[in-house]
Amino acid sequence: MVTRAAALALAVALASCGPRADDYPLLRPEATYPSADPFQPPAPEDVNVIEHDPLEPWDETGAGPLTGIFAVEVVAKMKAIVDVEVRQLYRVRLLQRDAAIRVKMQLCRLTPPKVAGVAELIAPAALEALLRAKPIENEGKYLDGTAFTPPPFALDLGVASADDDKDGNPGVTLHAKVLMCDREESIYATLRTGATLHGTVAGDAIHGGADPLLDQKVLGTSNPCLGAAASLTITAEPGSSFSAKRATAALDIDKNGNVTCGEIVAAAGTFFAK
Repeated sequence: MVTRAAALALAVALASCGPRADDYPLLRPEATYPSADPFQPPAPEDVNVIEHDPLEPWDETGAGPLTGIFAVEVVAKMKAIVDVEVRQLYRVRLLQRDAAIRVKMQLCRLTPPKVAGVAELIAPAALEALLRAKPIENEGKYLDGTAFTPPPFALDLGVASADDDKDGNPGVTLHAKVLMCDREESIYATLRTGATLHGTVAGDAIHGGADPLLDQKVLGTSNPCLGAAASLTITAEPGSSFSAKRATAALDIDKNGNVTCGEIVAAAGTFFAK
């Protein structure tokens, strides 16, 4: 049987893993999400910035059919006391020239899990902005027929206790509301996260397996009531997967010819609906 303390530790330590299998949070009305309810007060974790960045100026002359922007959802199977399923959202831009693919991957959202009646974790806007500001770009022969095997995506945050999110605390900060704390507290951690994808192209979609990466270390907490999270070990389990869908013009909220991370997050709840 999992004790309440163990459940709390699980909830806090999974903060760096990504969204739960529930759904993606709605956005504040001022974030220009088309179906936002102006009568529903937004919660702090509902913030989503819609970037107005122009499309990268890549030369697409004579490019192959896989060229374009894809919204990618990784469903990662993890083990931390109990089996859990966590999700991450990416913006991936591809430029195909025969078997050679130029790949730009951008991690759009790490939505901390919520354990009903136990804990609620919140990724501050500063952390999400930091994630989106660290795209990784590669180019190589990543296409063999319909087999798509891009290189691993790995993102390091808060390494060597660096104050990456500039809030005056070591590592990166996540907020936590748990039963054992009287008010919202914070955890400070280093994080190495990402995934290796290996899938099959089928028209405007790519589906396949994923090898998730998660290596995190708690550097400290704002209150001892969160201390149980520091000793929890999280490991990847077999069975992780990913789904990539072409980001159509319908996702381009500001109609500037580019689909950004914020626009992918805005659409994710229905775009990847099961």
